Order: sequence, then C-alpha cells, then structure tokens
Amino acid sequence: MFTGGSLLFGSVGRTDLVDPARTGDLTRAQYRSARRLAAIVDDDAAIFPTHGFGSFCSSGSSAGGDASTIELERTRNDAFVAPDEDTFVERLIAGLTAYPRYYAHMGDRNRRGPGPADLSAPEPVDAAELRARIKAGQWVVDLRDRTTYAAEHVHGTIGIALGTQFSTYLAG
Repeated sequence: MFTGGSLLFGSVGRTDLVDPARTGDLTRAQYRSARRLAAIVDDDAAIFPTHGFGSFCSSGSSAGGDASTIELERTRNDAFVAPDEDTFVERLIAGLTAYPRYYAHMGDRNRRGPGPADLSAPEPVDAAELRARIKAGQWVVDLRDRTTYAAEHVHGTIGIALGTQFSTYLAG
C-alpha cells in the first residue's frame, strides 16, 4: 500500500505544515485516514510511505528500517497505539517541533517545478575568489563532519556534513 506522507514507519506525517490554524482538524483527519487505510488491507500488506525515518515531515517517533507491514504498524504506530482519537490528537500536537524555515516556501516552489539543472563541474577558486563569493552572499558549503568543521573552518561558510541527511539540511 502506497501511504504517501500519511502513514509512515512508526508515525504519521506532520499536520501543521499546510496551515497551522488547521492543525487540529488535519490531525483528526490523519488519525481517521490511517485507521481507514489499515482496515481495508490484510495484516501482511506492505506499506510504502513517501518519507523515511528522520524526515522533518514525521510528526512523532518514527521507526527505523526499510520495510513495514500494517500488522507491525498496528503494534507501534502512533495512529494505532493511541487509545482514542482525542489522545492521538493531543499527543501529536504536543510533540510537534520546529521545522526548517524553507518549509514555508516548499509548496510554491514545488508548484513552479524545477528550474534548469546546472550539471557543470565545480570550478576551483583561489582564496580571494572564495572570500568575494562569501561576501557576495553565496553559499560555500563545507562538507566535512561537524567535529572537524567546528575545530577549524573558513569564516562565512556553512558546515553540512556529507551524509544520509545532507539533502534535508542543504535544502534551505
């Protein structure tokens, strides 16, 4: 079952991203949607969400792994382990945390679609050019791990370690 951003591994999608004023109503709809999905498939039905664990789009205690079934989700997913809808809504809303600032612009940007991709190879620059680019407000991203970056880096650069969450943090 393709569950989109609704039913994730161990959790459900955030309900505050569309419109914070509608969070309560959307959280109730999220609860009912997850339960409706689970009611129409067999226990061994595999689920395929659009978001993985660690995503800022997850509203709660998402679980790791690369596969799940409805049967497993019934034992660990927030939408199924909460005793009732009111408890689910209260817990989900209380657990919502800050999310990256770029989320406010994602909807519009996604509707516009991608611009042309620049697939040209990066060009080496000397120290003077690097300083000029930083001064002009261009992003210079240092890909080293956080500890190395913290110990020594070029002032004005942004440290984002090249790893599994790289695109999540760089997307801003």
